[in-house]
Amino acid sequence: MQQLLLLQLLAASTVLGATLEHSQRIARNVNVEWPKAGLEVCEELQDERYSLSCQQCFHNSGKDFKKIKVCVRDWLPQIIARCATNAHAKYIKSFNSCIAHAIKYNAHLNQRANLLCTKGGALLKRVSHSKILPNGPAAIYSSMAQELLITTEPVKSLLEEPDHDCFDRFKVDENNKNWHLHSSGSSGEGKQRTSRDFDHTANSHHPKASPAQAAAERDMVYEYGNTGHDMPFEGVGPLAVDVLMGECIVAYLEGKGKLQILVDEILESPAPVPAWIFQELLTLIKTIKLT
Repeated sequence: MQQLLLLQLLAASTVLGATLEHSQRIARNVNVEWPKAGLEVCEELQDERYSLSCQQCFHNSGKDFKKIKVCVRDWLPQIIARCATNAHAKYIKSFNSCIAHAIKYNAHLNQRANLLCTKGGALLKRVSHSKILPNGPAAIYSSMAQELLITTEPVKSLLEEPDHDCFDRFKVDENNKNWHLHSSGSSGEGKQRTSRDFDHTANSHHPKASPAQAAAERDMVYEYGNTGHDMPFEGVGPLAVDVLMGECIVAYLEGKGKLQILVDEILESPAPVPAWIFQELLTLIKTIKLT
């Protein structure tokens, strides 16, 4: 999931790929000059239109303390913007001291983000160009997207209903238990039930099944590593589990009449759509709305 962390940093950072010379120089000088300090921080913002609007605000503010605080509050990164609304905002000297320290801290965070971007970008490139497993790179990204989708409300709550069994039918092998962060055991939230939990529950609440009944139940449960030419990745590995689980979830929600909730979440989310879920939705296109 390191790739997910990288993507989140890419979305949240304001200065990725930019030089930090201005911020570092301001941080070394507590005697902040206005509007120069604001203009220089604006130049480092990643979005060009946002940066230009930020600069325009400080151009218009001149040396007016009240207008400067408005620009800091409305246009600069949150860490710096706090100086315009906290106790330091009352006097120019304490305000400037707060600004200098905030800019220094913000520059430090963005240096770390730039480092992660550089190293993580190389990692993403290696994954996306890998040819070890045919269709593997695309499936890895779809798997990550599916993990975001099924662990986010309101979809998460739909899959916690007592009659939902996709997590029980398609479980990751013990050797790959850390494939997803939410099923690693480090957090109880979203943790999938293990085969031991499932067997214990079944034995606690149901009488012993007949051999024929037991065989029928086994046919309904995916057996990890059960190969077959009609199964994704020949039914082997955590990617195969994710594909089958995603298809199962679509079928479950369609049967409950709640597939539209999944579609709405997909349309509103900035995350990509898992390939196999998209394919399943295409077969059910007449039952959903894409507005």
